[in-house]
Amino acid sequence: MKKEAFVNILKTLLIGTLTLLSCSKQDSKLTLDVATSKLKLGMTTQEVVAVLGAPKTEQQLQGGKILSIYHVSNGDVVVFFNAAGGVETIQATSKAELSHP
Repeated sequence: MKKEAFVNILKTLLIGTLTLLSCSKQDSKLTLDVATSKLKLGMTTQEVVAVLGAPKTEQQLQGGKILSIYHVSNGDVVVFFNAAGGVETIQATSKAELSHP
């Protein structure tokens, strides 16, 4: 299996597991659309926290990358930070998607 395919599978599994564990929490008045529209690739951890607040879940990944999950009113925003601390990937999952696999 190619490394990129393995990483994508790992990301999907982590996102699914962590979002299911946390989907009942509603800490932010931001919606997924508003939250994701304010985030940009390359933003620093501090810039993301300024927009979304502190992450509810954070996981250190291999190679210095960080997976952070932020709760918003209608779902979760999953952000992968690269080893330099910049946003590498942004994924949004609505509560409707979580309840209908």
